[in-house]
Amino acid sequence: MANIKKYTIDKVGRTVDMLQSDVSKLQIDMVEVKGDIVDIKNDVKLMKGDMTKMKIKQVNMEIDVKEIKNTMATKDDLTGFKSEILGAVDEIKQKFDNHTAEHKSNLAAHDRIQGDVNEVRKHVGPDIKYPVAN
Repeated sequence: MANIKKYTIDKVGRTVDMLQSDVSKLQIDMVEVKGDIVDIKNDVKLMKGDMTKMKIKQVNMEIDVKEIKNTMATKDDLTGFKSEILGAVDEIKQKFDNHTAEHKSNLAAHDRIQGDVNEVRKHVGPDIKYPVAN
């Protein structure tokens, strides 16, 4: 019986030692878990700061978009502007066409007058300062 008691006490002692080892490992794990929790809390704080910065950027972008929308031309604005430009181009073209016709008329008149001048020069004589050939 003494052997059984000694065996049981030894077995209980080993079990207690194993349990103490397990408890020590669990305590170490708990310390590591607490460290991980602290790290996670710090990461969450950093993420909150980043989210705040992102929200500020988003608000600023929304303000920029509103400003762009307020200052940009609409399709109707561009259509009106296009009409104004085309109207101005048509006026310039009309003036150019008028100028071209006027120029042709002036050239014809000049040719007629030059012909008359040449006839007069024939009668006046050869002492003409600037003779023009026909």
